[in-house]
Amino acid sequence: MVILVYKSPTYYTARQKCAANAVRQLDYAFASRGFHERVKVRALNDVEEWGPSDHCRLLIEVSPPEPPAPRRQLTVEAIRRRAVDAGVGRQFDRFLNMARDAGLAVRPWALSVTIAPPTKRNRSLMYARPESGDGGGRLHIWVAPGALVEFFPHLDEREIIDALALAGSDWESVGGKELDATLDRIERFLMEKFPQTDGGG
Repeated sequence: MVILVYKSPTYYTARQKCAANAVRQLDYAFASRGFHERVKVRALNDVEEWGPSDHCRLLIEVSPPEPPAPRRQLTVEAIRRRAVDAGVGRQFDRFLNMARDAGLAVRPWALSVTIAPPTKRNRSLMYARPESGDGGGRLHIWVAPGALVEFFPHLDEREIIDALALAGSDWESVGGKELDATLDRIERFLMEKFPQTDGGG
């Protein structure tokens, strides 16, 4: 962020002949874009404010930045309603239930739900975000093979990638029959690799 002050020569007309007869003076203060909205500049033109120069002094005041707006945080139920509105409520519920049955934690994160280890709920193993589209609702599903192996050492990263058919990407946005097939793979993997419960956090 930069403030540049430019003091131009004292302006006078041909009729005024010299700076001593001038009645106007052109000084400028330039500030970086965005930052400029917080800058106020005032010419100190009063007699008691005038300094020894033939230019008046400039008072430059910079106000502090606005605090960031609080991040919007939805509840799991609010995100579920978004899934219902997008037409993928059944698939969204299925995703949540299979994670809970595997003893994993479910928590909201922005506009998605994230699946976390029960012992470290600020880490993400998977997440799902409902999306609307012209071709119908979809779920944006992300899986982190490295995080799964970190918290569950009995797993193998290559095996996770093969089981979930993660071909070159750890996320996909899917709808319709393709979404059901993706959920089938995730559910089969969780049932094989995690002790099943009657629903967890």
